[in-house]
Amino acid sequence: MKRTLPGAAAAVPALPLGPSAGQIPQIGFGTWGLQPQEVSTAIRAAVAAGYRSFDCAPVYQNERQVGETLSALIAEGVVTRSELFITSKVPPADACSQHRT
Repeated sequence: MKRTLPGAAAAVPALPLGPSAGQIPQIGFGTWGLQPQEVSTAIRAAVAAGYRSFDCAPVYQNERQVGETLSALIAEGVVTRSELFITSKVPPADACSQHRT
């Protein structure tokens, strides 16, 4: 059965997370390559197009702007936090170290 996320401007395919856990989008919006000054326009357009999953990473150097834009969209009532899936990557050097306590 094809499932889509409710309320999305476009039909974004989604997969169930469990019997009562909601759905996760199958298609996400990548933020790699976005310059900090481009983030707000790009994220707003992505949300308007129906994206609810966003891929981030510290190495992209735009996570702060992504967060600020998504926070603004939540405050404006455009989306809710529970609709969003935000992923990031932990750089290998920060993931684990024998010498950290």
